Amino acid sequence: MWKASIVEITLKHFIKLWELRNKEVHGKTVEQKDVDTRNIKLGVDTRKLNELKDKARPVDMGLFHTDIEEFLEKLTAQTIASFISSHGKTIANSVKKYTAASQVGATSVVQWIR
Repeated sequence: MWKASIVEITLKHFIKLWELRNKEVHGKTVEQKDVDTRNIKLGVDTRKLNELKDKARPVDMGLFHTDIEEFLEKLTAQTIASFISSHGKTIANSVKKYTAASQVGATSVVQWIR
């Protein structure tokens, strides 16, 4: 009889552990899954913007972050979305202007230093 109770207790703990793991991996609710999906998308978009650092005008380096992972970790999804909406067009415009200046033949001293 004691063998059956050991198996029963072990199975109960195993099931609790499995349920805990599923909640951590897959999220508890549909809303939490949506938030996680949004955070992932915002992270990808922010990383793409930050990768344009070398293609942007040197004067616009203040728009970029040196440690993008720390930036994404510290801020909320709303703040990151605000950063993307406020800086996205500016960064794209900076890249466009710097590309146009490079085609004309103008090179920056900063480019040589890098």
